[in-house]
Amino acid sequence: HQLDEHPLGTADFQLGDATGQSNRRHRHTSHLAPIAIHAPAWSCHAGPTPVIRLNRATAGARRRVFIGWRVMSKPESPDELSDFDYHLPDELIAREPLARRDGARLLVVDREQNHIESRRIGDLPDLLDPGDCLVVNDTRVIPAKLLGRRNATGGAWEGLFLGSDDDGRWRIIGQTRGRLEPGERISLVPAHPPVTSPPVQELRLVEQHPGGIWRAEPLPPGPPLEVLERFGTMPLPPYIQRQVATDLDRQRYQTVFARYPGAVAAPTAGLHLSEDLINKCRQCGLGFEYLTLHVGLGTFRPISAQRLDDHVMHSEWCRVS
Repeated sequence: HQLDEHPLGTADFQLGDATGQSNRRHRHTSHLAPIAIHAPAWSCHAGPTPVIRLNRATAGARRRVFIGWRVMSKPESPDELSDFDYHLPDELIAREPLARRDGARLLVVDREQNHIESRRIGDLPDLLDPGDCLVVNDTRVIPAKLLGRRNATGGAWEGLFLGSDDDGRWRIIGQTRGRLEPGERISLVPAHPPVTSPPVQELRLVEQHPGGIWRAEPLPPGPPLEVLERFGTMPLPPYIQRQVATDLDRQRYQTVFARYPGAVAAPTAGLHLSEDLINKCRQCGLGFEYLTLHVGLGTFRPISAQRLDDHVMHSEWCRVS
């Protein structure tokens, strides 16, 4: 953060140690170099932080000092998408889950001590205090990824179910070679080999909305979740690099407290909370509360605008009770 400094005045003082002896070994070569001070009389549990900065040396070992307050101010927000570019080594991308959910690493930032530490998710009971409350998202990921073929051309099609409207029509996005046209039909193909052949299921494209979202009519009509269970698969993040979710993916890309179906991606932080860890947290006096937020399309869709002010954020359904 940037620091706004508000001067209260200046003064001369002589550097010394705890016994009051002059300490000429303490040299500041930069203009307005900061020093740390211990000032019990300044009980700053909240509000601005007192700060002293040394000016260039005056005669002898005396210093001209700036005495005032420093106030945290909001930093300027980056405006260009390129401001967020960074190198991520491929070997550091976790494409397989750990044996234990709570074995993942946890970055702990201690703002009071200005210290960063690497711990484990399983250390949460040691890092939080009795009476603290953990709020988790109990949304459930649905098998929203769909595979199919265009009836008109026989070409492969891949799509994502986003939701359904009151009239029973679906909202989907999809990709294929060539241009899709209203009225086209897509025959769904089961992503996982079924025990018995499923009934034919088609989607008739009705109209396209901004953002590449299509309204589609399922033929025959039926409850969306039942159709997705028969034909869909878990929509894994692109960096996982698996076309179809494995049995392990379907188990581990879901939180242990998932209850309400509707998300097309998992609330990833919650994936690391195991039932054993949750019980330990409760035994330590930590509270647990739940909200439901169905993670939507925006978690997959990259930002296409080069200026962040031009980016249109998507919306997500949530319930707080």
